[in-house]
Amino acid sequence: MKRLLSLLTIMISIGVMAQNQVTGTVTDKSGQPIPGASVVLDGTTGTVTDFDGNFSLNTNQDLPFDLTISSVGLETTIVVVSTRNATLSIQMNETATQLDEIVVSASRMAERIFESPVTVEKFSIQQIESTPSADFFNGMENLKGIQLYQGGLLLNQVATRGFGTVYNEGFVTLVDGMNNMSPLFGFAMGNLIGLNELDVQSVEILPGPASALYGADAYKGMMFMTSKNPFDFEGISAYVKSGVTVQDAAGTNGFNDFGFRLATKLGEKWAIKASFSKKKGTEWAAADYRHNVLGTPDGSYSVNAPDYDGLNIYGERAFTSSSTWGLLGLLNPAAAQLAMFAPNYFDTVVSTGYKDTDLMDSNAENVKTNLAIHFRPDSKTEVSISSIIGTGDSPLQGFGRYAMRNIKIEQHKFQVNRGNFDFKTYYTREQDGDSYQTSAAAALIANHPGSNIADLGPLGRFTGYTGWFANYNLAYLGGLAFASGFTPDLLGVGAFIQNGIGAHIMGGGQSINDLIPGGTGAAHIAARSAANAGMFKVGTDEYDGALASAVSTNLPVVNGGAGIFDDTKTYNYEANYDFSDMIDFADVIVGASYKNTSLNSKGTIYSDQDGPIEYYEYGAYSQVKTKLLDERLNLTGSVRIDKSEFFDTNFTPRVALLYSANKNNNIRVSYQTGFRNPTNQDQYIGLFAGSVTLFGTSPDNISRYNGDVVLANGSPASFRGEYVFNNAVDFNGSPVNLKHVTSEKITSIDLGYRYNSPTFSLDISGYYSDFDDKIGSTDVVIPVEGAEPIANVLASGNYAVYQVDSNANEDLKTYGASVELTQALSRKLFLNVVYDYNKLDYTPSAGSDFEAAFNTPEHKVKAGLTGNYNAFSFSVNARYNSEYLYEASFADEMIDANTVFDAQVTFELPELNAKFRVGGNNIFGNEYVSLVGSGHIGSIYYSALTFDF
Repeated sequence: MKRLLSLLTIMISIGVMAQNQVTGTVTDKSGQPIPGASVVLDGTTGTVTDFDGNFSLNTNQDLPFDLTISSVGLETTIVVVSTRNATLSIQMNETATQLDEIVVSASRMAERIFESPVTVEKFSIQQIESTPSADFFNGMENLKGIQLYQGGLLLNQVATRGFGTVYNEGFVTLVDGMNNMSPLFGFAMGNLIGLNELDVQSVEILPGPASALYGADAYKGMMFMTSKNPFDFEGISAYVKSGVTVQDAAGTNGFNDFGFRLATKLGEKWAIKASFSKKKGTEWAAADYRHNVLGTPDGSYSVNAPDYDGLNIYGERAFTSSSTWGLLGLLNPAAAQLAMFAPNYFDTVVSTGYKDTDLMDSNAENVKTNLAIHFRPDSKTEVSISSIIGTGDSPLQGFGRYAMRNIKIEQHKFQVNRGNFDFKTYYTREQDGDSYQTSAAAALIANHPGSNIADLGPLGRFTGYTGWFANYNLAYLGGLAFASGFTPDLLGVGAFIQNGIGAHIMGGGQSINDLIPGGTGAAHIAARSAANAGMFKVGTDEYDGALASAVSTNLPVVNGGAGIFDDTKTYNYEANYDFSDMIDFADVIVGASYKNTSLNSKGTIYSDQDGPIEYYEYGAYSQVKTKLLDERLNLTGSVRIDKSEFFDTNFTPRVALLYSANKNNNIRVSYQTGFRNPTNQDQYIGLFAGSVTLFGTSPDNISRYNGDVVLANGSPASFRGEYVFNNAVDFNGSPVNLKHVTSEKITSIDLGYRYNSPTFSLDISGYYSDFDDKIGSTDVVIPVEGAEPIANVLASGNYAVYQVDSNANEDLKTYGASVELTQALSRKLFLNVVYDYNKLDYTPSAGSDFEAAFNTPEHKVKAGLTGNYNAFSFSVNARYNSEYLYEASFADEMIDANTVFDAQVTFELPELNAKFRVGGNNIFGNEYVSLVGSGHIGSIYYSALTFDF
């Protein structure tokens, strides 16, 4: 650290060179100013034009030098600056295409998309302003190769090339260079922590592996969100947006969204900015009550069946025939003898649970703040201190559903950029607020001592689950006894057991449904109604008190809590240097990074009950880019080495070729590699989640874990990590050889072709990817220590089920292609069409229960029409997704094909420096599913007023 600080001091104190200020105005052929045009000098120096088309740029670059000016719908212009303190008047020609946009993510240096050696997508400031989506973040779903997993109204995840859920591990999001991954869960929280629409300069997305430049976790892709620099974007901006959300389950509800941005220069050396936004609405209600059959919804199953288990209903417990025999043995000891002749005589009964919508309120809220101070001591140096803070309420769906309440993630960064040298250090802290696990809360309410009370007199007083089951069976057997001519009291039930059920079994009967003409369905319905009468009713003081008690106490549920504790921190350090000015034949960049994590859930999710889990990781990379064959061939080579404290070193090279046949056509090919280390959950989780315990298999977690669980037969137990790891069997009783979780890897070959002309562009890309050691999960049985033989253990339920994170020894490959064309129908009207194809090549090995979770449509078609007629503009987008298999730990199902339409109209109000917009998402109201078990996505209709001074 001392050396790093010394280097930082030296770089900042380098002598100030002569400053050269370039100013100018950018207009179109008719003399109208062009706001938002990019003015770029190199990869670290650039600006954009203001509302009146003006710009100002400071540099000490030796004369002459080139400025590159680009804007959507206009042809990129290169201007040579040959005099000091020049004032330029730049006129841009008619139409050009989006391939002229400038990006920096593909090679860590500024270049046109047309010249990028790999596939890259850009969501420019102009596209952000014209998107019909009520939230600009969701507008990225209209880009080529992009899919959006919508976990709720606010928590949405950008993904590329499949293998994603709202738990989008392996896809990295950088906000102003900071990785906004949730330290606790190990994936980015969408735009819950990020930028509001007024402060976004651009978004760039790299589909496919990018570890060669960006290291660990850049496995499936990268997203770069860049905010507006206050030196380049001064002024006051504000917006107010309101509207309604419409969903069958939740009805019609209002939402509000407002924000502002303030930025100004304090002289020539200082600039400051502050931005703020708050969005509040009603969450898409998770109200899928189809029967849950081993994680697969079944809409044909009767809700009146005794073992009905609704997908979005939690806190139930299954009582098998052996449970009924055990209860009957209390009522009539002779009944226990009958069990050996017909062990499965009675139906399995699932107790009544509580709905998702009853366990968490419908509030969806997000507040984002971005503060920054920038200092330019000279024309080559910029020092900045910035903070990004996000808070909010949103559901989160993994193995179960979580109510994220008042969650807070904050990031604070110090950065120095001096010419070719860039250094940043930033700190991330995540706090859970009042978050909790809904299934645990439901179980605690259902099993509360004051709920479901059954008093059997001298036989005992039962509460909670056992009370519900006792009430159920008393009503059930009483009803059957009465229908069979016996009295419905305890004496009559006893006689019915002995003379009715007993006689039936001794006569060879194996099911009570054969004893009662017409079956026992009516008796089951009446019994459930009777048992439910003893439960806490939603909305009562008893229910509210039980819920409050559950969520205010931390997990695990066996200790009476459903709450999550989280105070996790990461510390990041990154440095990069561009040697291009020193080397004539190539552009060379090198960089390094270091990260330290302090994981702290106090044992509520991870095995950190004895203190935070700390670990470090570091890496270094180098990239060389050169031009050959009269500069027609661009060759880029990159390599990176990464090391995590608990995992082997990863080596990830990338080679990319770009051949330009002429100024309008080029071909690109790349060989890319990537990896992701196991997430914190893969490594350290130790969470009893009801019927299953989630268990991470890193070596230190196995030595640390000591967890309390509930066995399959309802009895409490405790297991140590070494015992779980060494004594696992499958559901047939055969031993399972568990292994420590390791990094998963990808190798990808990408091909592409681009054509660019003033009125038309075409981009075709294809990929083929091969995966090794894909991380998944396996369900195993852990017998109680000393219990044997295994057949008896399985029959008696004297075991616990563990879901163990592990690497799959499966052969997974994917391939796909994307085509995008953009046509200028006129100077004012543009058409964009995209087709995406993605295919999984995977055949499970014999006996494998591995789920690939590719989770992306094979075919996606997107089309957009945008018109800009001075005071009036509009945009319309349509998206079609073919049906596809969705697999996740929460549920699996085939998602139906769907088509979604979005539209917006904008009116300029120049006298107010304002714009008024009216729009809608999913305007035809055809609800669709993004995540099985999450809320169906309905419609949003909104109006917005934006001011810019």
